[in-house]
Amino acid sequence: MEEEINLRELIETLLRGKVIISVITVMAVLISGVLSFFVLTPTYQAKTSLMVNQPNIQSTESDNPISVLLDSLSQYPTMNLETIKAQIKNPEILQNVVDKLDFEEEMSPARFADKISVANVTNTNLLEISVIDTDPAKAAEIANILSQEFISFVNEQNKQRMGQSASILQTQMEIENEKLDIAVAEMQEFLARSPGVDELSAEIGSKLSMLTNFKTSMVNKELELEQLYAHSNKAKEEQASTPEVLIVKKSVIDDPLLAGLIRDTDGKDTASLSDISIETEEVNPVHINLTQIISSDNISMAQAKAELSGLEREIDVISRQLEELQKEYAEKITVHEQLEQKVDTLRSTYQSFANKYEETRIAATAEMGDNTVSIMASAQIPENPIAPRKMLNVAIAGVLGIMVGAFVVFFREFWINSDPNKTKLSA
Repeated sequence: MEEEINLRELIETLLRGKVIISVITVMAVLISGVLSFFVLTPTYQAKTSLMVNQPNIQSTESDNPISVLLDSLSQYPTMNLETIKAQIKNPEILQNVVDKLDFEEEMSPARFADKISVANVTNTNLLEISVIDTDPAKAAEIANILSQEFISFVNEQNKQRMGQSASILQTQMEIENEKLDIAVAEMQEFLARSPGVDELSAEIGSKLSMLTNFKTSMVNKELELEQLYAHSNKAKEEQASTPEVLIVKKSVIDDPLLAGLIRDTDGKDTASLSDISIETEEVNPVHINLTQIISSDNISMAQAKAELSGLEREIDVISRQLEELQKEYAEKITVHEQLEQKVDTLRSTYQSFANKYEETRIAATAEMGDNTVSIMASAQIPENPIAPRKMLNVAIAGVLGIMVGAFVVFFREFWINSDPNKTKLSA
């Protein structure tokens, strides 16, 4: 038959063993009280608060890789809350704190780190450093020295980083300065060569002016030649319609030589001669004049053609010279622009390095740790220990005493009821 647990029997069992439970409970409370109040050394906790504030150092956005490099070299190390929490327990910082404190026993950084805890206050940029020690004044002293040493460590790290960056920038600045000097020397050597870019430019301008004048003269000569052709053709047309000789009817008296000859031959007097008329052919003066005009025009046209031919030769020569000059000018201006761009780029690069070097040099001497991390509240000497928690220990001891007493009572009752000798006697 299965045994059923009877609540009444359990309660009666506990009542029968109340003395045992009371004794065990009182003993547990007394032992806990003695340990908490007289044996265990009190532990005190001191707290200090730090505020993390990254310096607002902005870098110019740029696609230029040199600018990106310079910005990366001149920027302070970025530390978020988690980084700072981890750095607070840096062995170097802890060793500095240990060296400044007088511990009764040798203290290693690893063992010393067990005394320290760091937590960030939710939704803030505050860090809370907690230090525990059996000496309340020592706990406050450790917390304050630790916070000061951490700020000094941040300062030293920033200075070291900026010092390294300044050294790199100074070295690179010297290299860029040497490159700039070489480029300037190349530019000066190029400008010293004759003909220079300005000389070629002036000569090209002179040749262009000459070419323009020659072309203008050529156009004028062509117009003059056209006019001469037109004038000559017109004279030829008029000459073609003009007879070379004219038949003139006149009296013999008008020709003294012929009149004298007739008078001597025929013995006629002047009155008789006046009735005699003759026809003669005379050269047409208009025709002769037109011939002279045509001849003059031909001479002028020949001269104009000769001048045009000379102008064409001059234009051809100047054009070839101009082409050579322009080719040489294009080559030299390209080299000049390349050298000028090289010098400008190196000068700009050198100036960028010089500016960043100066900024970094100033930053290396700045106490940026005081701006990055600042002490919001120094640790005060705690008045009450955090351990042992005496009343809590006594309460826990009381609860454990009751539980152990109840176990002893139930075990005793079980042991008595399960005795085989008692079972046989009952039978």
